[in-house]
Amino acid sequence: MLDCNLMIYEVNAAMAALLKQPVGALVGQSFHGLFPGGLPNDLVALHEARHAIVASNIVVSTQIVSPALNLQIVRILGEFGGPVGFLVQADPAVGSENRMDWEQALQGAGQGVWDYDLSTGQKIYSKTWHDIRGLNGDDETAEDEDAWFAKIHPDDLELTKKNSADLEAGLMQTVQYEYRERHAQGHWIWIMCRGRAIAWDTNNRPTRYVGTDTDITALRKAQDKVTQLSETEIRWKNALQTTQQGLWDLNERTGSRFHSPQWFRMRGLDEAAVERSDMDDWLSRIHPDDLSQVLQDIGRQNNSDQDQVEMEYRELHQDGYWIWILSRGRVVQRDETGRSVRLIGFDTDVSELKSAADRIRRISSRLEMALTASRVGVWEFDLNTNQVEWDGVMRDMYGLPKDGSALPRYIWENSLHIDDRDYAMAKTAEAMRNKVDYSLDYRIQRQDGVIRHIRSRASHFYDPVDGSKLIGLNWDVTQDHELAQELKDSNAIALKNNIQLEAARKLMEYNSLHDALTGLPNRRMLDQVQKMSADGLAGHDRVFAVLHVDLDRFKQINDTLGHAAGDAALVHIAGILRETVSKKDLVARVGGDEFAVFIEDAPPEAELVELAQKIIAKAAVPMKYLYQDCRCGVSIGIAYAKGDDIDDKSLFINADMAMYRSKYNGRGGCTVFNEDMKREALNKKALSDQLLTGLEQDEFFCLYQPQYDCFTLELTGVETLVRWNNPLSGVMSPAEFLPLAEELQVIDKIDKIVLRLALNDLSAWKKKNLHVPRLSINISGRRLQDIGLAQELRDLAIPSGILSFEFLESILLDEPDQVQSANISCIRELGIGIEVDDFGSGHSSIVSLLKLRPDRLKIDRTIVEPVIHSDRQRQLVQSIVDIGKLLGIKVLAEGVETEAHIKILQAMGCNELQGYGLSRPIEAAQLVRLLKPTQT
Repeated sequence: MLDCNLMIYEVNAAMAALLKQPVGALVGQSFHGLFPGGLPNDLVALHEARHAIVASNIVVSTQIVSPALNLQIVRILGEFGGPVGFLVQADPAVGSENRMDWEQALQGAGQGVWDYDLSTGQKIYSKTWHDIRGLNGDDETAEDEDAWFAKIHPDDLELTKKNSADLEAGLMQTVQYEYRERHAQGHWIWIMCRGRAIAWDTNNRPTRYVGTDTDITALRKAQDKVTQLSETEIRWKNALQTTQQGLWDLNERTGSRFHSPQWFRMRGLDEAAVERSDMDDWLSRIHPDDLSQVLQDIGRQNNSDQDQVEMEYRELHQDGYWIWILSRGRVVQRDETGRSVRLIGFDTDVSELKSAADRIRRISSRLEMALTASRVGVWEFDLNTNQVEWDGVMRDMYGLPKDGSALPRYIWENSLHIDDRDYAMAKTAEAMRNKVDYSLDYRIQRQDGVIRHIRSRASHFYDPVDGSKLIGLNWDVTQDHELAQELKDSNAIALKNNIQLEAARKLMEYNSLHDALTGLPNRRMLDQVQKMSADGLAGHDRVFAVLHVDLDRFKQINDTLGHAAGDAALVHIAGILRETVSKKDLVARVGGDEFAVFIEDAPPEAELVELAQKIIAKAAVPMKYLYQDCRCGVSIGIAYAKGDDIDDKSLFINADMAMYRSKYNGRGGCTVFNEDMKREALNKKALSDQLLTGLEQDEFFCLYQPQYDCFTLELTGVETLVRWNNPLSGVMSPAEFLPLAEELQVIDKIDKIVLRLALNDLSAWKKKNLHVPRLSINISGRRLQDIGLAQELRDLAIPSGILSFEFLESILLDEPDQVQSANISCIRELGIGIEVDDFGSGHSSIVSLLKLRPDRLKIDRTIVEPVIHSDRQRQLVQSIVDIGKLLGIKVLAEGVETEAHIKILQAMGCNELQGYGLSRPIEAAQLVRLLKPTQT
C-alpha cells in the first residue's frame, strides 16, 4: 500500500459517482481516507472511467507526504481533461526528481500550468504553457504585461485586461475565462484559462494563484462548425417556408414516405393524413385530364436513366377546388437494375402563376384582335442594328404584300411624301438620338401613287438582352383629314348660323332672367341676387327685407276685360314699383300677378310699412284702359332677415306668408311677418308629415295629358302627370306638393312611383292591344343625380322607343357631373327619349343643347300663351322653333288654349301641341278611348 495523503478540495458529481461516494463526503477527504486498505494496484478501471468526466471542472490540490506516491494516479487524473490543475506544495521529503515527475505528468495531461505569487511578483509557467503558444525557453515568461496584451485579440482585450486587473488586486477566488491569443506563428488560438487562489494574507485576500491554460482551438472550431451547420439548416427551413414549397422524400426500398408540413398545407390536408397519403390516394386526387400524363411521367422516371424529374398537373384541394402543382425532384438512389428507388424533391403551388399566364394570354389575344379591328399597325425599330419589323397592318397600310417577306431597304424613308420627308426624318432622328418617345403626323405616297395621311406614336424601350428599340403604332387617318377639310369648308356656313344662334342665345338668356311682359327681372334673377347677397353678407350685422306684392282682383280684370287688360294692369303695377322704390332695390315679377321687392340694408319696420302704404295707395288709383277706369289694387307682405339668419328662400317664403295674411285680412293692405305666422309653418309641417305618409301608403296616382301633331291634330303621345289623393285635403296637384317634396328631398321617390305606375298602365294598354305613340314622364334633377338610376332602369326592361323622359330646363348645365352624364348615357342606350320641359323659362344655353342632343323641346306655357297678342313673344317662340329645326330637335308648344294658338304655331312650323284647348289631363281609363289598336 502506498502512503499518500491526496486532498480533494473540489469534486464534481461524475467523480463522486466513480468513487461511489456522496459529493459532500469527498470534499476535504484524502485518497488515504477513501481507501483505508490502500490504493488498488489495478488502476485500469479509473483510467477507463476518465471518459465519464471529460467535461468536468475539477481543481485538485495535492499535498505529497510521501515520495512513494505512484505518479500514474496524477497522469490518470490529468486525463480527466476538465482541464485539471495541480498544486504541488514543497516538502523536504520530495526531491527535484519527484517534482520533475509531476511536471511530466501535467505535460501528459496537455495542461499549461502557471503559478503567480502576488507577494513577490514571481510568475512561473510550465513547458506545456510555452508549447501551447509556440514559445521557447523561460525567457519568454519575463515579458511584461503590455507585451502580453499586445498578443490578445482586440475583441477579447477588454475582458482579459479586467480579469488580469482583478487577479492582481486579489479580487478573485477562482479564475475561468476564454480568450484568443496570437500564436508565435501568427495565427489565433483559443485559450481556456482556469485557476484558483491557494494562499491568503491575514485579511483573507488572495496572495497566490495557481492554474492551467488549455488550447481549446480545435474544440471552438468544432463548435463553430456545428453552429454553421445549425444556421445552414435554419436558412434552408426559412427558404422552404418563404418559397412555399413542399418537400417530399419517397423511398420505395424501405417503403417510407416523407412530406413536409407545407406539402400538406398547399393541399389543405392535415399532417395526420400522412398515414393515408399513399400513391393510390394521391393519384385519386389528380385531375382526370392530367392523370394519363402523370402516369406516363412516373413510368418514364422509374425506367429512365435521367435523374431529373418534373411534372405539372392539377390536384383536388381538400376544400373542393383544383390547384396547379409543379413537382420537381431528383433520383438520389437506384437499385442494381438501374431502377429508381428513392426520389427527393419539392412541390410548388403554381395556381396563381397559371391564372396569371391565362390572363396574359387572353389579354394578348384581345389586344391583337383590337389592333386588327382598329386597323392599327405595329412596328419595331432596333437602334443597334437598324433593323425594322412591320406587322401585316403596317404592310397593308404602305401597299406592301403581307407574306412576311423582307422589307425593302429604306422603305419608310422612300415612302414619305416629298413635302413631309425632311420634317418626319428629322423628328424621328431626334427621337432615336435622345432615346425618347415621339408623336408624328405625316403623309406617305405608296408605290401605287395613293397618298395616305399617317399618325405615328412611338416609345423608347430598353431590353437587357436586345438593347434599345423604338416600338410604335401607326394609324391611317386619311379619312379624318378629309372630314376635317369638309368641316373647314362648311365653317363659313356655320359662322352665319352662329351669328343667328348667338343672337337667339342672348335673347333667351335675357328672357330667362326677365319677364317678357313687364321687362322686370323674373323669379330666377331674384333668387340669384338674393343668394349672392346672402352669401356675401352672412355673418355681418346687415338686414335684408322682401316685399311680396300681389295684385288684388286680377282674375276679375282678366275675366271681364280680357287678358290684354290684365297685361296692362301688370305693366301698370310694374311702373308703380319702379318709381316708388329706391333705384338700388330689385323689383321682380315672380309669378302671374306677383311681384317682389328685394331690399339690402333694409330700413326700420316703420319705414318699410310706409313704403308699402305708398305702393298700395298708388295702386289703388284707377288706371285708364280703353277709355275706362280699371281698378286692381295690391296686397303686400313684408319679411326681414338679419346677419347669420339670412336665408334667401325662407325670406321669400315668410314674405309670401305675410302677403297671404294681408289678403286674408281684406286685401289692399300690408302685413309684416311675425311670430303669429309661425303657426302656419306648423301647418306646413303637418302637410310634410302627410306627404311622407302618402308615399308610404301609395296615395299617389297618374293622369295623362294628350299631345297632338300640330298640323294633323292626331295623337302623338301623352304626358304623365302625378296627383296626390290626400285623405285630409283631397286630390292635390303637383304645384301644391312638389315644392314641399323638393324641400323634404323625396322628389326622387315620387319619380320612382310615377315611373312604376306609368309602366303598369302601359302594360295594361299593351294587353288590350292599344298603341301609345309615346309616354312622357317628368324626371327631377335629384333623380338624375341618383347613382343607382341606371341599374334600376335596366332591371325594369323598358320597351325601346316608347318611353321619354322630360328634364326641366334648369337641369341642363353646361358642365354636367359624372353621375348625371352616366345616367343620361344609360337612358339613351335603353332607347328612352329625352325632352327638355318648360324650355325658354330657364337658363340653358346652346352649348347645353348641343351636348345633351334632346329629342324634343317643350316651350313653356308662359311663353306660348302671350303669342296671340304679343309680337315679341311670337318672335321668341319662332326663334326656339328655328333653333329646333337647325339642331334637328322637334318642338312641342305647351299652354295651347285657343284655336288662335293652333294657327299661329302652325304658321311657325311647330311640331306638336299640348294644352287645355286640346285636352285636359285625364285618367288612364279615359285615355283608352283615344288610343288606336296596335298595327300588326
